[in-house]
Amino acid sequence: MRDAEPEKTSGLSLDVQAMLGTAAMAGQGVAMLMPAFFPAEIAAGRLVQPFDLVASDGQSYWLVYPEERRNTPKIRAFRDWMLEEVRRQPAAAAASASKPSSPARP
Repeated sequence: MRDAEPEKTSGLSLDVQAMLGTAAMAGQGVAMLMPAFFPAEIAAGRLVQPFDLVASDGQSYWLVYPEERRNTPKIRAFRDWMLEEVRRQPAAAAASASKPSSPARP
């Protein structure tokens, strides 16, 4: 019995937010992006959020380090910075969702 041929698809498929955003800004299609990663592009109109909906895919980021190093200055500074960014993210997403969206450009 022969192995099944992989399904062939056409088009561009990217998994990284920066690459997706760049492709969308270059006119290569649409992208589902995290608005918190692209506030300047949304504010400048290079990216358009057509819906007031912000969803989560359930994925998470984890900061992992040896427990005995948790209070080293570098780790503590990075952890504190990350926590502050996460606290500001819902406010940034809410602000971008409350702005009127521009019509999509062809």
